[in-house]
Amino acid sequence: MLICVRCPGYLFPWLVLLSMSLPLDAADRPVDFSREVLPVLSNKCFVCHGADGEARDALRLDSFEGATREQEGRRAIDPREPKNSQVLIRIHSVDDPMPPADAAKQLTAAERDVLDRWVRQGGSYARHWAFVPPVKARPDARQKQHVIDAFVASKLKAKKLEFAVEADRRTLARRVALVLTGLPPDPKPLAAFVADRRPDAYQRFVDQLLAHPRFGEHQARYWLDAVRYGDTHGLHLDIRRGIFPFRDWVVLALNRNVRLDKFITWQLAGDLLKNPTLEQLVATGFVRMNPSTAEGGAIPAEFQAKNNFDRVETLGTVLLGMSLTCARCHTHKYDPIPQREYYRLMAFFNSTAEASMDGNKYEYGPVIRAPGNLAAWRDWTVLQVMRKDLLNRSGKQLDSLKTVTPEFRKAWAAASRRFQGAICQTRNSQASGGAGRTDCRNPKDVYVDIGDSRSAQTTSHQASGTRRVQSPTRRTTGAWHPDRDGPVSRRSSPEPVGAGPLADISEAPVDGESVGQSYLATNIR
Repeated sequence: MLICVRCPGYLFPWLVLLSMSLPLDAADRPVDFSREVLPVLSNKCFVCHGADGEARDALRLDSFEGATREQEGRRAIDPREPKNSQVLIRIHSVDDPMPPADAAKQLTAAERDVLDRWVRQGGSYARHWAFVPPVKARPDARQKQHVIDAFVASKLKAKKLEFAVEADRRTLARRVALVLTGLPPDPKPLAAFVADRRPDAYQRFVDQLLAHPRFGEHQARYWLDAVRYGDTHGLHLDIRRGIFPFRDWVVLALNRNVRLDKFITWQLAGDLLKNPTLEQLVATGFVRMNPSTAEGGAIPAEFQAKNNFDRVETLGTVLLGMSLTCARCHTHKYDPIPQREYYRLMAFFNSTAEASMDGNKYEYGPVIRAPGNLAAWRDWTVLQVMRKDLLNRSGKQLDSLKTVTPEFRKAWAAASRRFQGAICQTRNSQASGGAGRTDCRNPKDVYVDIGDSRSAQTTSHQASGTRRVQSPTRRTTGAWHPDRDGPVSRRSSPEPVGAGPLADISEAPVDGESVGQSYLATNIR
């Protein structure tokens, strides 16, 4: 049972894993093979009766088939007649014990009791608990506590413990505020909570904390630490790299309570989705978090491999909760991930299009532009909603017309020019310096004529308030702009930009054989 103050769809460290077993006598309580039996067998028995056993025909205890196989009329574990099991006989034997009397590691009384109860209960084996799909359970319906308290109560009862006395409101507020936001509660909300006598006052206070931007900022630290986020390249000169828009996206995703499946999919392969959004492309910065270098003497092929080793093994620790490092060199006898699967997974990451050497550059391409801060992200989201609504209403208006005359198309184009021209003037007024300014006198540089099938495009990368974003994708995408569609050429040198919510994507040249390309979020200074 996973218990948390809020279940936003992320399995983060604040979740607490609790057992759901009801209180039973120790002799009757079912033995958990993965948690109780396997550690004993692995530590005391497998050295002779596992994969490392010297004799090929030796008794094997590392599988149910091996343990129940008949040898000379006897079985180590006899599920039908547990009392006849050789394991049960030998662990209690004085004359011929197992492990042998001269073995370096002997069973403790507690371990012997675990094995005894396990065999008497049938000696069943199980997969490691981490690979068993969770099953929804319900607490005792007779208990009237909160559903979470009911689970906790059953565990406390087994240990003959009681709930602690409820803390005062100031203490409760401090605890929950530190957990959710990393900071003590603000004075005014705290005073309001203390004075609130409604039965759901605590829930209301928690909701306020969850709705605060600090929630995502605090909780994002756990994820960013796990995915090895860093503002620098991490090796050699360890210079800065433009990756921070990925950090901002993680904060926003947590505050928006993005579903876990989307949160993971966008980071691993957001670019492979149909018509990926800017958020989905920035999210793929997850793949670009590996250390990189351009050190003299470094071998590109070597770092191509190292970059992808890092990605595969990060996926294992962060998303699978297990190390995949052993499988890099060999198939481990107790590791469920064989070497073949390791390199199949590596092939997925090896399909990204960025170079293995970073060139000691701040914008280590391919790159895209993205909002430069959290406020700009929020403005960008609002603009996208407005844009979608405007296009939907415009489409319905056009559909309602039986015919569209040439005069109407001309009027529509003129309106588009005026609207896009205003945007162009705003961009140029916000941009610092004069380099790269869009020519507002050329309407084909700044608008798409909706009444024509031909899309306008521009080579200008002046989009005020954007930052070049390093984020990885595995396909060749055409450039995209909020005001127009069409490929945008990449500049050889970045131009300075101002502050604002608009964004665009610049495409880096990639090999035609490549199945994708990696994007890096970069801030142009």
